[in-house]
Amino acid sequence: MNIKPYLLGFDFDGTAFDTFSPSSQKIGIAEAYEIAIRDMFGDKVANLYHNSGGHAGLGPTQIIERLFLSSRAYDILSPIKLILKARKFYMDHFEVFNQYIPDGKGVDINSWKWRRNTEMIAEILVRRKLHYLLPQIGTLLQSEGDIWPQPTKGFIDFWKALSLVRDKGVANSNSYYFFGTRSVY
Repeated sequence: MNIKPYLLGFDFDGTAFDTFSPSSQKIGIAEAYEIAIRDMFGDKVANLYHNSGGHAGLGPTQIIERLFLSSRAYDILSPIKLILKARKFYMDHFEVFNQYIPDGKGVDINSWKWRRNTEMIAEILVRRKLHYLLPQIGTLLQSEGDIWPQPTKGFIDFWKALSLVRDKGVANSNSYYFFGTRSVY
């Protein structure tokens, strides 16, 4: 028997579920990033982030790089002060960060590496963002009575089609869980 392997890769936010639309608590991806930046760096940097376009579809590393450049350009904080603030925030909240990401996933923030500041700060930003987003999952949307987040248009049909090949071995690119009879790496 000739089994054709399938490899599936997709992202959760905006691909599988509409986490860009805010929950009933008015928190979606953009809001969670802004709140996390405010927590980590303070009001001035959060306002700069907001006024320079906010999330704008950027990844966490790109957001941190943009903060480094814009905070220097507007003379708000030097990159080294941003790094020191992020490191202090990390040290103050160390115990809660590991609950959001499974062991072995993401950047290892348990041993801060100075040569990888942008990566380390981006990982802290992601985990702080999750601090605000995860409690929203499964809450009721006030206007519709639906559960947040809603699946994106077409995702349910896609998932149904995917279930037809599930026994052939399917892997999610953002998860260490593998389904089916064969794992695909």
